[in-house]
Amino acid sequence: MGEYNAAARSWACDERGRSCNMQHLLEIITHEINSPSGTVYFLSSLLICHSWFPVPVMALSSAVMGIGDPAASIFGIKFGKLTPILFGKKSLAGAVGCFIASFITVVSFWSLFGGPLSPFQYSSLMLAVVISATSAAAETFAQAFDLDDNFVLPLAVSSITVIFSEFAGWNLQ
Repeated sequence: MGEYNAAARSWACDERGRSCNMQHLLEIITHEINSPSGTVYFLSSLLICHSWFPVPVMALSSAVMGIGDPAASIFGIKFGKLTPILFGKKSLAGAVGCFIASFITVVSFWSLFGGPLSPFQYSSLMLAVVISATSAAAETFAQAFDLDDNFVLPLAVSSITVIFSEFAGWNLQ
């Protein structure tokens, strides 16, 4: 039993040996045991996106989710205490991190695989800003509707991409 406690204490410390809040750690473990992981929500969302949207839109939303969501977490953990909390545990820093990473992802995706227009034309950059803002908003405010951000973000990004592309007359096939 003593070995287990020592192992648990060493695991509950960060890389510099500072002790972490054990209660917080137990809350995280309990949440992961009692609810599906983000992967289940993400895959469910991708199945819906695959049936409702063109494949390039689904691929873009998957890339935005795969890069924007971790960026939000990293920025939120690193800089969240320096910025206001927007909702629940979501900070402005996390939203900005998601926005920046999503923008870079969208422009890179269109540069590599082609997009509605040239990736550096004004209208394409504006669409990239709208998609990135949608990604950051979905990441930040999904909790307000008791939804998982891993489920909401790909659907929101796909929807806004199709709506604005249709409005501008771009062919996404």
